[in-house]
Amino acid sequence: MKILGAVLTSSDTAGPYAQTRPLAIEELELAAPGPTEVLVRIEAAGICHSDLSVVDGSRRRPLPMLLGHEAAGTVAGGRRRGAEAGARPARRRGVSAALR
Repeated sequence: MKILGAVLTSSDTAGPYAQTRPLAIEELELAAPGPTEVLVRIEAAGICHSDLSVVDGSRRRPLPMLLGHEAAGTVAGGRRRGAEAGARPARRRGVSAALR
């Protein structure tokens, strides 16, 4: 399936980022969820300080990189027990779980 995301293509780019544009909104191919995963329709996502530290080069990560790990949305599919469509997911201790 196709998704849109903010992809970081280079780090150590000089600011202001509105002019140098190290990020680009790109269409990406997303694999279907596995047996313990759910598909979440993202309604909002933020670029946090951790993401910005990758953008400015102070935290090295492999590139290109899809940014925005702090997100809110609803379960749209998948086979994970307890994760019904429409549920609001939450992350806890690095493991994703859906709230009823």
